[in-house]
Amino acid sequence: MYRKLLVGILGLALVLGSAAAVAASTGKLKVSLINQKGVAINGTVVAKKGTTVKKCTTSGGTCTLTGLAPGTWAVVAKTSSGAKAGPTNKSIIADKTVNMTVQISVPITSRR
Repeated sequence: MYRKLLVGILGLALVLGSAAAVAASTGKLKVSLINQKGVAINGTVVAKKGTTVKKCTTSGGTCTLTGLAPGTWAVVAKTSSGAKAGPTNKSIIADKTVNMTVQISVPITSRR
């Protein structure tokens, strides 16, 4: 009985250890969107590597994409008005957060 219990515990530890190793082998991309005057703007960020696509929507001009496999990702940013920047290639590193600032030219309206 003790042997079955020990085998079960070791099996569970192996599964949990493998899941932690997979989670630790990915990186993050923190994207800040700004207009041509350097003011934070909101929009959508899409990153693609092969057939994998990740997406986030900025709040206060920033968002973070998580669970990115290491390597080069093509990043595109777009505002709700349709203004767009990219694609720009960005290298992702396992267990790191890579920062990226994207400038999008948007129409600036003047107030009278």
